[in-house]
Amino acid sequence: MMEAADERPFDCSEMYVFGKFDTFKRRLLKIVDLFQTYITYYVLNKTTLEGIEEYAANFNKLFKSISTKTYDALDHRRPDFDKDYKIYKDNVANQEVLLENFMITSVNKCPTTEIALHLLKRFETLKLGCLYLEDQYYVLISTYTAEIETLRDRYNEERENPELPRNMPPVAGRVMWIRFYDNNIKRPMETFVGIPEVIDHMVRLGLIAPLLIRHPRTNMYIVNFSVYIPECIREVEYMWQLGLYVPDGAQIVAFCKEKILGSYERIMHLVNRNNLIRSFLTMTTDPEEQKKLSPLMLTEMLLQIPKILIKPSLEEIQLAFSQVGSRSGSTMGGLRSYFRMVSEHKDVVRAVMALQGMMYMFKPDIEKLLQNYCKFSQLWAEDRVQQVQVFVDSNPLNVVIGDMLKIMDVELDLIIESYDLFAQFNIDIPKEDADKVYGLRYAFQNMLITSAQVQQRIVEMQGPLQQELTQGVACFCTDVLKFDADYELRGPMAPGLTAREASDRVIMFQSRFEELWRKFEMYSNGEKLFGMEVKDYPILHQKKKEFSLLSKLYSLYLSVMNSIDGYFETPWNGIDIELIISQLAEFDLR
Repeated sequence: MMEAADERPFDCSEMYVFGKFDTFKRRLLKIVDLFQTYITYYVLNKTTLEGIEEYAANFNKLFKSISTKTYDALDHRRPDFDKDYKIYKDNVANQEVLLENFMITSVNKCPTTEIALHLLKRFETLKLGCLYLEDQYYVLISTYTAEIETLRDRYNEERENPELPRNMPPVAGRVMWIRFYDNNIKRPMETFVGIPEVIDHMVRLGLIAPLLIRHPRTNMYIVNFSVYIPECIREVEYMWQLGLYVPDGAQIVAFCKEKILGSYERIMHLVNRNNLIRSFLTMTTDPEEQKKLSPLMLTEMLLQIPKILIKPSLEEIQLAFSQVGSRSGSTMGGLRSYFRMVSEHKDVVRAVMALQGMMYMFKPDIEKLLQNYCKFSQLWAEDRVQQVQVFVDSNPLNVVIGDMLKIMDVELDLIIESYDLFAQFNIDIPKEDADKVYGLRYAFQNMLITSAQVQQRIVEMQGPLQQELTQGVACFCTDVLKFDADYELRGPMAPGLTAREASDRVIMFQSRFEELWRKFEMYSNGEKLFGMEVKDYPILHQKKKEFSLLSKLYSLYLSVMNSIDGYFETPWNGIDIELIISQLAEFDLR
C-alpha cells in the first residue's frame, strides 16, 4: 500500500481501538471482582458457627440477584451492569458491617476470655478481612486484665480455706484448686503470646502513654507512674534472695531501679514546684489568699511636680514578671537537654507571653485614676499666679454666646408682651402658663449672672491650660520622633529577627504606640477647643496600619505554631484528618 500511490492508505483510530479495549478491560475486572467476592464469602455456607446462616444466605442472595440478569455482562457498551455492580458492592459493604457486628456481639456474650479466644479462632479460619479480628484481640486484652484481677482477689479470699472437690484429700484437693487458677491464667496468655500483633499493640500502648497527665478537677499535673513498678522491683529482689527464677523483663526493670526511681523523684519535684507556682499565681476569692498575693504588686501613688505617678511603675513591674519567665526558661535550659523541651513547650511559651503583657492590662485603669488628680494641678504649679493674671488679661469673651443671649433677650420681651396683650383683652389663658412666662425674666437674669461667673472662671483657666497644651504638644512631637527612630532600629521590622523575636517586639512597641495614640487624640481635641491649628502626624497613621497588619500576621503565626505543636504531641491513633484540614482551611482564609 505504501508503493501504490493511487490507493487509499490503511487508516486506524487509536482512540477507537484502544479506548474500547480499556473499557472492556475494566468490565472484565469488575466481573472478576464479582466472582472473587462470591468465593470469599462462600465459606460462610460451610462453617458451623451458630447464627451465621442468615449472613451466608444474604451474600448468596446478593450474588444471585446480579448473576441472574438477562443482559450480556461482557457487552461493555451497556451501562446496566455498571449500575447493578455498584448496588451489589454497596450491599456487600453493608453486609460486611453487619457480619462484623455479629462477630463482636458473639464474642461479648462469652463468659470468659478463654472461650472468647476460642470463638475468635473459629472466626479466624474464615479468613475474612472485614471482621478486623486484631481490634477484637485488643479488646480482649482489657477483659483478660480484669479477669486476672478478679482471680487474684478470689485467690486471696480462698487461699486460707479453699473449696476442695468432693471426696478429695486436702493436699490433692489444693493441687487441683491451684491448677484451676493456673489454667485460667495460663491458657489465654499462651494464645495472646502466639499473636505478635497483640504483643506489639501492648508495647505501643506503653510507649505512647503520656509521662504527665492532668487532674480532671484541679487541672494540675500528675506524674503517670504505675504503683506496680516499685512492687515489681521488690518482688524481683526477694525472688533473687530466695534463688527463684525471674523472667528477663522483670530483671531488666529491677536492674534499672535507680534510674527509674531517680527519674521519678526528679519529675515529682518539678511537678510539685510547677503546681505550687501555679497555685500561687492563680487569682483567688479567698480573703486570706488575697492578703498573701497583694504585696506582690503593691505600689504607691506619689506627687513629683508636675506629674502624678506610681512607684514602682508599671514598666518596672512588667520587667520583673518578664525576668521571671526568661530566667525560668534559661535556668531549665542549662540543667539538662530535655529541660529545653519543657521551656519551649507551647503551654510554657504561652504563659511567658501572657506575663510579658500582663501589667499593661491595668494601664488604662491606673491612668484614669491618676487623671482624676490632675484637675488640681493648678495648686502646685510654680507660676500659678502668673497663669491667673494672663488668663484674666486675655479677656476670653465668647462673642457667639453674647449674640445668642441678645437674641434670647429680644425673644423673651416678645413673649412677655404677647401675654400682656392677652391680659389686656381678657383672653383666658392657664394660670400655670402665665406664671411660667412672668418667671422667665427672673430665670433669665439668674442665668446671665451664672454665665458671667462661669465665663470669668473660664477666663481664669484658659491661659495656663493653653500654655500647658503648647508645652505638651512640643514634648509629644519629640516623643513621636524618638518612637519612630526606636521602631526603625529595634522594632519588629528590623532585619535578622526570628519570628518569635519579632512577635515579642510587636507586643512591646504596640503598648508604646497605644500611649502615643491616646496623647495624639487628647492634644488634637485640645487644639480644636482653643482654636489652634491641629497638627497631624503621618508617622502615627502609618504605624497604626503596620501594627494592625503585624498583629494579624503574628497572631496567625502563633496559631499555626501552636497547632503544629499539638500535631507532634498527638499519637497516630488520635489523628483527626478532617479537623486538620478544617484548621488549614481556616488558616488559609486568615
